[in-house]
Amino acid sequence: MSEVLVHTTKGDIKGYAADGCCIFKGIPYAAPPVGKLRFHPPVEHEPWEDALSCTEFRPAPMQPMFHGGTYPISEDCLYLNIWTPDLSSEANLPVMFWIYGGAFTWGASNESTYDGEAICAEGCILVTINYRVNIFGFFNTPELENENGGPKCCGILDQIAALKWVKENIRSFGGNPDNIMIFGQSAGGMSVRMLLTSPLTEGLFKRAVVHSGGGLSEGDLVRPSGEFTEMCVNTLKHVGWTYEEIMQKDASEIIEVMLKGVREMMADGDLQYFQPFIDGYALTEVPGVSIYNGRFHNVDIMCGSVAGDSWMFSRKVRSQLEGNNGYFKGFALSPSIAWGRRNIHEGRTGIYSYYFDRTQPPVDIKYYTHGAPPFGADTPHAAELAYIFGTLRKKDDRFDVYDYELAGILRKYWTNFAKYGDPNGTALPYWPRFERGSELTMHFGNSEIKAEDLTRESDVERVISFCERTPGMLTSLKGF
Repeated sequence: MSEVLVHTTKGDIKGYAADGCCIFKGIPYAAPPVGKLRFHPPVEHEPWEDALSCTEFRPAPMQPMFHGGTYPISEDCLYLNIWTPDLSSEANLPVMFWIYGGAFTWGASNESTYDGEAICAEGCILVTINYRVNIFGFFNTPELENENGGPKCCGILDQIAALKWVKENIRSFGGNPDNIMIFGQSAGGMSVRMLLTSPLTEGLFKRAVVHSGGGLSEGDLVRPSGEFTEMCVNTLKHVGWTYEEIMQKDASEIIEVMLKGVREMMADGDLQYFQPFIDGYALTEVPGVSIYNGRFHNVDIMCGSVAGDSWMFSRKVRSQLEGNNGYFKGFALSPSIAWGRRNIHEGRTGIYSYYFDRTQPPVDIKYYTHGAPPFGADTPHAAELAYIFGTLRKKDDRFDVYDYELAGILRKYWTNFAKYGDPNGTALPYWPRFERGSELTMHFGNSEIKAEDLTRESDVERVISFCERTPGMLTSLKGF
């Protein structure tokens, strides 16, 4: 490995060259959100004088560790990582800006799945970021409103701060600041939709890919500011803390006590609570409603899901579906198809729609939560990511030749989309936009890759039609 030096707006940084990439890990894009900055929007980092060593990942954001993470965590977490195949400013390479998932409660940019070497080999730059999650990213009280000039969704503002940093600095890494593609999965996919609809992000990116993050439908509630703030204040009262005390408490204690407290207090069986809310600043309404009404940025869009996502978009109503797998498949398919149909109805530009249901090596039995495996369990949430990042071998050594061929094709589609706004290329099965006369979804299955109409089953069609006319979080089947 050899050392490489790059100049940024805050000072020089040192990375290293390896395996055809120049790699920079742990670049600060904002000041550490600690002390008086806890629960506050990100602020600019102070410049530094000596070259900063950026060769090691920095800690993930504060999060509960029940998900099995083994990486270090810290409140001081606002860092990003860059893999680039060419540092020359004339390279003008497309930039792929990755946002991790984790229910807005956990996650990290240094997961081995998100390695950038294979992306670099396709002539693209990969950027992965940390952003604050759970209570440290999404919390509000009257005191914070007074200090912050109103409610603020800090975790989303972290993402925007990172995007702005990339826009300002990526040319020094060989990137084109006018060709940035944001993409993310699950909570990261929801974040992409939030950035698509935010009034603060106009002009910051050119393309967007939503992985398992919804279309017109939400995977999680996006609460109004007043309701969210009331929940936060009542949780503080429930655990017996004041605002002054939570500003002084140890971060690990806050995670443990507040998450336990909010679940005891709400007692409604929901999954998570400290998540993005409508702050009137970064988020002005529920993203699915914004998309339904055409209030999103005019950029190239790809959207899709995997079979195992069925629970995510039906979880508030699944008990009423009588175990009908056609209905569950419809919910898995609904994000991109309902969005695509709405665009056709309103005369908007078509999106690229995909569905992934390639059977995976047997998953851990803990994935099955009640009795019989749920629909899509053979292709669990996030199954497609190791294919796109080229990290299948790091995930599981039981994949076969077809999986590696499929991975190469997916990676070509994604990097082509980053380059051109069109996934198609030489020797790839043709992927049409979802538009009038071509209402097709690219299906990545067990034996072939094919653009087709996936709504031929009556139960699937019924669900997608329902989702198309019912934007937002589905909490009832009224009108179904």
